[in-house]
Amino acid sequence: MAPMLSYAQGEATNQLDSKGQKTGKWIVHDEDGNKHYSGVFENGHPVGILTRFYPDGVVKATMDYDSTGREVVARLFDENGKLRASGLYVDRLKEGKWTYLGTNGKPVIEVNYKTDKIDGPGIRYYSNGAVMEKTTWLNGSMHGLQELFDEEGIKTTEIFYRDNKMDGAYLVLYPNARVAIKGRYKNNVKDGKWVYYFENGNEDYSLEYSNGKLMNPELLDQRQQAVFDRYEKNKSVVKDPTMYLMDPASYFRK
Repeated sequence: MAPMLSYAQGEATNQLDSKGQKTGKWIVHDEDGNKHYSGVFENGHPVGILTRFYPDGVVKATMDYDSTGREVVARLFDENGKLRASGLYVDRLKEGKWTYLGTNGKPVIEVNYKTDKIDGPGIRYYSNGAVMEKTTWLNGSMHGLQELFDEEGIKTTEIFYRDNKMDGAYLVLYPNARVAIKGRYKNNVKDGKWVYYFENGNEDYSLEYSNGKLMNPELLDQRQQAVFDRYEKNKSVVKDPTMYLMDPASYFRK
């Protein structure tokens, strides 16, 4: 639906200059009469703060434009008026640090963008503010070290990624920081020797993989299989790190 123009009593609004470009104050409503956005324009582009609204009048976003109209500091709100995200657009593309907030007002995700793609460090938080995970991104893909932490701030896991796939060293740690599991991934599957340790640091057993295939399954007796299953179950508790970081806004769309 095309937005409808509005004219505020007592002042000229929704004007065009001699070139047919928007100028001065604009207040635009949708076809149902609900305010759509309001702001000031120069030479056809907004300057200063442009405000967008939900149909019920709650502020949806404030967009603070620079004098060129290219750079915009954005603040995005949910339908209850709570701030849920803030960051910078350059030429309509996300750039630099963006912060996504939970309903409690605390950060959920902090991530960096380069021309609208995640690039650089990313952090996800528990609801208590403790760091849940730290990730490294390159051109929109996880690439480098991912570190996972429990709610007490103790590191539990280290994983290396290449182009969004696990590729490289994989470590699971006990609360005392000793290694629980040490292995490697190659192109997202287990490869090479995987060693499982007791909490005192002594080796429990080891498994040998080749391109994801277990080469010594005979070592997995009933006790070892139970331990192995427990490790795998705990691993699955950690959500796919790309679930929200590829589209952080989906966190509060659910």
